[in-house]
Amino acid sequence: MNVNDHVTIMNGYQCYLKRMEKVIPMEVRASKFLDYNLGIKLIRGAYMMEERGLAAEQDKESPVWDQIDETHNCYNASMSHIIKNMTQED
Repeated sequence: MNVNDHVTIMNGYQCYLKRMEKVIPMEVRASKFLDYNLGIKLIRGAYMMEERGLAAEQDKESPVWDQIDETHNCYNASMSHIIKNMTQED
């Protein structure tokens, strides 16, 4: 259980994906609403080429930021949001 000082479930969030700028704040809100500790591992980039290739094969828009600076911005904004919301107090 992710309660009190204990976290047993953690998720990795790939900040090279465009959707993470919406996913991470949603996860933070959910953890506050449901009162559990959110275990987060922010990942700047890992499978960018594979994601781009798969999207191209399926004739879909790439889910990956086009520029490295966009990935950095997403990572930094996500980290700031997480730190700002670390306590359960509002």
